[in-house]
Amino acid sequence: MRFPVLSLLFLFIISLSFHNPISAQCLDDQKSLLLTLFDSEDNDLSWTPNTDCCSWEGITCDSSTGHVIGLDLTNQSISGSINSTSLISISSLQSLNLSLNHFNCSIPSGLDSLSNLTHLNLSFSGFTGLVPIEVSRMKSLVSLDLSFLFSLALPSPDFGYLIGNLTGLRELHLDGIQISAPVPEFMVELVNLSSLHLVYCNLSGEFPSNNLSGRVPSSLFMTPSFKTIDLSSNNFQGEIEWLGNLTRLIHLSLSDNDFSGQIHSLSSLAQLESLSFSRNRFHGQISSLANLSQLSYLDLSSNHFSGQFPSLNSTCLLSLDLSSNSFSGRIPSSLFMIPSLRTIQLNHNQFDGQLDEFHNASVALSGIFLSNNKLQGQIPRSVGQLVGLSILDLSWNNFNELQIIDLSSNGFTGIWMVWGPLIFWANGRRWYYKQMDKLLIMAKAWWER
Repeated sequence: MRFPVLSLLFLFIISLSFHNPISAQCLDDQKSLLLTLFDSEDNDLSWTPNTDCCSWEGITCDSSTGHVIGLDLTNQSISGSINSTSLISISSLQSLNLSLNHFNCSIPSGLDSLSNLTHLNLSFSGFTGLVPIEVSRMKSLVSLDLSFLFSLALPSPDFGYLIGNLTGLRELHLDGIQISAPVPEFMVELVNLSSLHLVYCNLSGEFPSNNLSGRVPSSLFMTPSFKTIDLSSNNFQGEIEWLGNLTRLIHLSLSDNDFSGQIHSLSSLAQLESLSFSRNRFHGQISSLANLSQLSYLDLSSNHFSGQFPSLNSTCLLSLDLSSNSFSGRIPSSLFMIPSLRTIQLNHNQFDGQLDEFHNASVALSGIFLSNNKLQGQIPRSVGQLVGLSILDLSWNNFNELQIIDLSSNGFTGIWMVWGPLIFWANGRRWYYKQMDKLLIMAKAWWER
């Protein structure tokens, strides 16, 4: 019986060797290149020359050849300059991430010689000067992030020269790059784009001032592959006629622009998790949002929307902001029962009628802002069930009776309620109020027993 057992053991060991092959070690020449990348040792890297560089932090190697294929040095406090010759000599690189560092030099030249590079992230890295023309020749790129390089500029206001040939891009992030031109029509050729960030694209003066302007070409968004679009803080104008095509969209922000017109339908955006149309000139009614069951953040504030409160069907909603519009009608009591909801901002609208009582109040709600509406009647006693509440603003409405709402035995460390010119707040069992016009602070031992 000994020999069959030994045979089985031998076969088991052999099988392990096939399923767990020994990874190849870093090549000596590439280790030397890595050790000469930076001219300063003032960083958080702990690369030890006498160890396998494939085990170094931020280094990824091909397990079969030992070639370095990934370099992720995010937030390593690297300063000074980078040795371009050493960098571009690591020809096997597929991913390069130097974000969140403190380089004080121009972007390394010759990056187009890294023919295998598919991901390039230099965001928040401190590079200065002009974006090198070589970037436009990196046709293998699928992800390019040059965001928030505040001292970086394009040689030309037309950024077509930079991305015109990068037709394989899936992710394009140029936030903060100084662009002052309409979106070029050639961007419609970037048919693989799934993430587009063009935020704050011309910083100047004390506050960011964005000069990326013009109409957004509808043909740019004919492909349904987009998952993230952020065009906030620009001067885009015109109507939005392309939303219906973006069936895979997860994040959409068009805030702080000059968009106008009506939003005809959002029902096809069933995967949407965050939506911001704030501070534009949209108007008209919002159709049902009931199909957006994954929605976590909704911000339609500071527009000219009107009509009834839009129907919602998301149980994962965290933040709702419809403030500074012209919505009217009743506020549904079901809103206060969404279990995940933390803040409700409906102030500065035309909501009217009485707030109905509600049951199973959300324990997550910490802020309710209903000021400057036409609400009337009594404040529902159900407010006392909102055990997580810290701010309640009901000012400038038509409530005709203020009742004492029992919020005791809830473990509050403080709760605020705004009522006309008075601010009420509770700490433990003691209520306080401040008369805002006279700055008079008094104490009322209403709950002391």
